[in-house]
Amino acid sequence: MDRPRSDTYQVFDFPDHSFDLFRSSLEGCRAAGIKRLIIVETDSQFEREFSPRDKYLDMLNTCGIPYAYIRPNGQLENSPNSWTFAKGVQGDLLIERGHSLDPSSKNLGVLYREDLAAVIVQSLLSLDWSINSVINVGCTGPTSTRKDDAAVAKEWCVNSERLKSLLEEN
Repeated sequence: MDRPRSDTYQVFDFPDHSFDLFRSSLEGCRAAGIKRLIIVETDSQFEREFSPRDKYLDMLNTCGIPYAYIRPNGQLENSPNSWTFAKGVQGDLLIERGHSLDPSSKNLGVLYREDLAAVIVQSLLSLDWSINSVINVGCTGPTSTRKDDAAVAKEWCVNSERLKSLLEEN
């Protein structure tokens, strides 16, 4: 899912088509009354030189819908452990706020898709939606944070409080 530009998906290799599709999606969201957008950049989204990031960011800024643009910094992989909400976030995540879509210089290795999904949910729950956000997400290794059952019962996902504090401090 995070590699849309395969041989059978060549239609997206045309920059005008990709841009028109993005614009149409934003227009559809606005027409449907969507209140918030979460955009997740994929590994190959801007792999070609013809994809000017500023063009997309300008369109997001003028669409009138608050957004969070989430940029994974690392190779997306499925968690090798049977991921569940009971186990929670398994990576020691590094979250940084940015203001542009400039290429990230940090590729921190593997980022679990399940952890990225938890960042998306926590963003919906705790971001200040009066401002737009570009959020860089990386992982520096397995998390060392373990919680007792009483602490877990208060969170929607184990370690979600840590995600909340990371999103709020940046």
